[in-house]
Amino acid sequence: MRKAAIIFLLFSLWSCKPDPIPEPIAAQLLAPVNLDNCSTADKINNNESQVSFLWSTALHTDDYELVIRNQSTGILIRRTTLLTSLNQILQRGSSYSWWVISRSEASDITSKSEVRYFYLEGETEQKHAPFPAALEFPEENAVVSLLNNTITFEWEGSDLDNDIAHYDLYVGTEEETISVVAENITQRESEQQLVSGTTYFWQVITVDREGNSSESLIREFTTE
Repeated sequence: MRKAAIIFLLFSLWSCKPDPIPEPIAAQLLAPVNLDNCSTADKINNNESQVSFLWSTALHTDDYELVIRNQSTGILIRRTTLLTSLNQILQRGSSYSWWVISRSEASDITSKSEVRYFYLEGETEQKHAPFPAALEFPEENAVVSLLNNTITFEWEGSDLDNDIAHYDLYVGTEEETISVVAENITQRESEQQLVSGTTYFWQVITVDREGNSSESLIREFTTE
Protein backbone atom coordinates (compact mmCIF):
# COMPACT_ATOMS: atom_id res chain seq x y z
CA MET A 1 0.00 0.00 0.00
CA ARG A 2 2.82 2.35 0.94
CA LYS A 3 4.64 1.53 -2.31
CA ALA A 4 1.52 2.32 -4.29
CA ALA A 5 1.17 5.66 -2.51
CA ILE A 6 4.77 6.58 -3.36
CA ILE A 7 4.25 5.68 -7.00
CA PHE A 8 1.07 7.75 -7.07
CA LEU A 9 2.90 10.71 -5.51
CA LEU A 10 5.75 10.52 -8.03
CA PHE A 11 3.29 10.29 -10.90
CA SER A 12 1.41 13.31 -9.56
CA LEU A 13 4.59 15.36 -9.32
CA TRP A 14 5.61 14.37 -12.85
CA SER A 15 2.18 15.11 -14.31
CA CYS A 16 2.13 18.56 -12.65
CA LYS A 17 5.22 19.75 -14.50
CA PRO A 18 4.44 22.80 -16.63
CA ASP A 19 4.14 22.27 -20.35
CA PRO A 20 7.21 23.40 -22.31
CA ILE A 21 6.95 26.91 -23.70
CA PRO A 22 6.56 26.72 -27.49
CA GLU A 23 9.00 28.75 -29.53
CA PRO A 24 7.66 31.28 -32.05
CA ILE A 25 7.60 30.04 -35.63
CA ALA A 26 9.23 31.94 -38.50
CA ALA A 27 6.79 33.86 -40.70
CA GLN A 28 6.45 33.25 -44.43
CA LEU A 29 7.11 36.39 -46.49
CA LEU A 30 4.37 37.18 -49.02
CA ALA A 31 5.01 40.64 -50.49
CA PRO A 32 7.03 42.17 -52.02
CA VAL A 33 7.91 38.96 -53.83
CA ASN A 34 11.57 38.06 -54.10
CA LEU A 35 13.61 39.93 -56.75
CA ASP A 36 10.66 42.17 -57.65
CA ASN A 37 11.01 45.71 -59.03
CA CYS A 38 8.13 46.85 -56.80
CA SER A 39 6.28 48.56 -59.66
CA THR A 40 3.03 48.49 -57.63
CA ALA A 41 4.45 50.69 -54.84
CA ASP A 42 2.52 53.92 -54.24
CA LYS A 43 4.53 56.91 -55.43
CA ILE A 44 4.76 59.68 -52.82
CA ASN A 45 7.01 62.01 -54.81
CA ASN A 46 9.94 61.79 -57.23
CA ASN A 47 12.21 60.51 -54.45
CA GLU A 48 9.96 58.29 -52.32
CA SER A 49 7.37 55.54 -52.64
CA GLN A 50 5.27 53.66 -50.10
CA VAL A 51 5.84 49.89 -50.11
CA SER A 52 3.36 47.42 -48.59
CA PHE A 53 4.93 44.51 -46.71
CA LEU A 54 2.89 41.38 -46.03
CA TRP A 55 3.68 38.07 -44.31
CA SER A 56 1.83 35.06 -42.93
CA THR A 57 0.60 34.59 -39.37
CA ALA A 58 3.23 32.70 -37.35
CA LEU A 59 2.31 30.24 -34.60
CA HIS A 60 3.19 31.00 -30.96
CA THR A 61 3.94 34.62 -31.88
CA ASP A 62 2.76 37.76 -30.08
CA ASP A 63 4.38 40.42 -32.24
CA TYR A 64 6.60 40.85 -35.28
CA GLU A 65 9.60 43.00 -36.10
CA LEU A 66 9.90 44.04 -39.74
CA VAL A 67 13.49 44.77 -40.75
CA ILE A 68 14.31 46.56 -44.03
CA ARG A 69 17.89 47.12 -45.19
CA ASN A 70 18.98 49.55 -47.88
CA GLN A 71 21.56 47.51 -49.79
CA SER A 72 23.45 50.62 -50.93
CA THR A 73 23.74 52.46 -47.61
CA GLY A 74 23.38 49.58 -45.15
CA ILE A 75 20.80 51.60 -43.19
CA LEU A 76 18.29 49.44 -41.30
CA ILE A 77 14.65 50.29 -40.63
CA ARG A 78 13.05 48.34 -37.76
CA ARG A 79 9.34 48.43 -36.97
CA THR A 80 7.32 46.36 -34.51
CA THR A 81 3.67 45.41 -35.02
CA LEU A 82 0.99 43.02 -33.81
CA LEU A 83 -0.29 42.71 -37.39
CA THR A 84 1.02 40.79 -40.39
CA SER A 85 1.42 43.81 -42.65
CA LEU A 86 3.03 47.24 -42.62
CA ASN A 87 3.43 50.13 -45.04
CA GLN A 88 6.80 51.87 -45.21
CA ILE A 89 7.96 54.90 -47.20
CA LEU A 90 11.33 54.20 -48.85
CA GLN A 91 13.82 56.00 -51.07
CA ARG A 92 13.29 55.26 -54.75
CA GLY A 93 16.06 53.99 -57.02
CA SER A 94 17.53 51.64 -54.40
CA SER A 95 17.79 47.91 -53.76
CA TYR A 96 16.48 46.54 -50.46
CA SER A 97 16.44 43.34 -48.46
CA TRP A 98 13.81 42.54 -45.83
CA TRP A 99 12.89 39.94 -43.25
CA VAL A 100 10.55 39.46 -40.29
CA ILE A 101 11.40 38.37 -36.74
CA SER A 102 8.69 36.51 -34.77
CA ARG A 103 8.63 37.13 -31.01
CA SER A 104 6.69 35.70 -28.08
CA GLU A 105 6.04 37.21 -24.66
CA ALA A 106 6.44 33.74 -23.15
CA SER A 107 9.89 33.02 -24.60
CA ASP A 108 13.22 34.77 -25.06
CA ILE A 109 13.74 32.84 -28.30
CA THR A 110 12.95 34.58 -31.58
CA SER A 111 12.59 33.19 -35.11
CA LYS A 112 13.82 34.93 -38.24
CA SER A 113 12.18 34.46 -41.63
CA GLU A 114 14.10 34.01 -44.85
CA VAL A 115 15.63 37.15 -46.38
CA ARG A 116 14.12 38.53 -49.58
CA TYR A 117 15.21 41.27 -51.97
CA PHE A 118 13.49 43.85 -54.16
CA TYR A 119 14.33 46.95 -56.16
CA LEU A 120 12.29 50.14 -55.81
CA GLU A 121 12.18 51.85 -59.19
CA GLY A 122 13.29 55.47 -59.44
CA GLU A 123 11.89 58.28 -61.57
CA THR A 124 14.37 57.97 -64.45
CA GLU A 125 16.09 54.73 -63.52
CA GLN A 126 17.49 52.93 -66.55
CA LYS A 127 20.06 50.56 -65.08
CA HIS A 128 19.75 48.47 -61.93
CA ALA A 129 22.42 47.14 -59.63
CA PRO A 130 22.37 43.32 -59.47
CA PHE A 131 20.64 41.65 -56.56
CA PRO A 132 22.97 40.06 -53.99
CA ALA A 133 23.82 36.49 -54.93
CA ALA A 134 21.88 33.74 -53.15
CA LEU A 135 24.45 31.35 -51.66
CA GLU A 136 23.33 27.75 -52.18
CA PHE A 137 26.25 25.49 -51.28
CA PRO A 138 27.67 25.13 -48.71
CA GLU A 139 24.63 26.07 -46.65
CA GLU A 140 24.84 28.09 -43.45
CA ASN A 141 26.53 26.14 -40.60
CA ALA A 142 26.81 23.03 -42.78
CA VAL A 143 29.45 20.36 -42.23
CA VAL A 144 30.75 19.31 -45.64
CA SER A 145 33.09 16.60 -46.90
CA LEU A 146 35.95 17.46 -49.23
CA LEU A 147 36.63 15.52 -52.42
CA ASN A 148 40.37 15.41 -53.09
CA ASN A 149 40.66 18.41 -50.73
CA THR A 150 38.32 20.47 -52.90
CA ILE A 151 34.79 21.82 -52.70
CA THR A 152 32.56 23.46 -55.31
CA PHE A 153 30.89 26.67 -54.17
CA GLU A 154 27.48 27.25 -55.78
CA TRP A 155 25.21 30.32 -55.89
CA GLU A 156 22.45 32.00 -57.91
CA GLY A 157 22.58 35.50 -59.36
CA SER A 158 19.85 37.83 -60.60
CA ASP A 159 19.66 41.26 -62.22
CA LEU A 160 16.60 43.09 -63.55
CA ASP A 161 18.67 44.17 -66.58
CA ASN A 162 20.04 40.66 -67.17
CA ASP A 163 23.53 42.12 -67.59
CA ILE A 164 25.60 40.36 -64.93
CA ALA A 165 29.22 40.42 -66.09
CA HIS A 166 30.97 38.27 -63.49
CA TYR A 167 31.25 37.17 -59.88
CA ASP A 168 34.09 37.40 -57.35
CA LEU A 169 34.37 34.73 -54.65
CA TYR A 170 35.70 35.58 -51.18
CA VAL A 171 36.70 32.89 -48.65
CA GLY A 172 38.50 32.96 -45.30
CA THR A 173 38.75 31.41 -41.86
CA GLU A 174 37.58 34.62 -40.14
CA GLU A 175 34.54 36.63 -41.14
CA GLU A 176 36.35 39.96 -40.88
CA THR A 177 39.30 38.91 -43.05
CA ILE A 178 37.79 36.98 -45.96
CA SER A 179 39.71 37.63 -49.16
CA VAL A 180 39.16 37.06 -52.86
CA VAL A 181 40.11 33.56 -54.06
CA ALA A 182 38.60 33.74 -57.56
CA GLU A 183 37.75 36.75 -59.75
CA ASN A 184 35.81 37.35 -62.96
CA ILE A 185 33.86 34.10 -62.64
CA THR A 186 31.24 33.85 -65.38
CA GLN A 187 29.63 30.65 -64.08
CA ARG A 188 27.63 30.38 -60.85
CA GLU A 189 30.11 28.00 -59.24
CA SER A 190 33.78 27.76 -58.37
CA GLU A 191 35.94 24.83 -57.23
CA GLN A 192 38.44 25.63 -54.49
CA GLN A 193 40.98 23.73 -52.39
CA LEU A 194 40.34 23.79 -48.63
CA VAL A 195 41.68 22.18 -45.45
CA SER A 196 39.78 19.49 -43.52
CA GLY A 197 38.57 20.23 -39.99
CA THR A 198 38.40 23.98 -40.56
CA THR A 199 35.63 26.57 -40.25
CA TYR A 200 35.29 28.88 -43.25
CA PHE A 201 33.31 31.97 -44.20
CA TRP A 202 32.37 32.84 -47.78
CA GLN A 203 30.76 35.59 -49.81
CA VAL A 204 30.06 36.38 -53.46
CA ILE A 205 30.26 39.81 -55.10
CA THR A 206 28.12 40.26 -58.22
CA VAL A 207 29.19 42.81 -60.86
CA ASP A 208 27.17 43.90 -63.91
CA ARG A 209 28.35 45.35 -67.22
CA GLU A 210 27.78 48.91 -65.96
CA GLY A 211 30.16 48.33 -63.05
CA ASN A 212 27.36 48.16 -60.46
CA SER A 213 27.96 45.56 -57.77
CA SER A 214 26.29 43.91 -54.79
CA GLU A 215 27.51 41.83 -51.87
CA SER A 216 25.86 38.62 -50.72
CA LEU A 217 25.45 37.63 -47.11
CA ILE A 218 28.47 35.97 -45.49
CA ARG A 219 27.91 32.27 -44.78
CA GLU A 220 29.75 29.95 -42.41
CA PHE A 221 30.52 26.24 -42.82
CA THR A 222 32.96 23.61 -41.56
CA THR A 223 34.92 20.96 -43.45
CA GLU A 224 35.32 17.45 -42.07
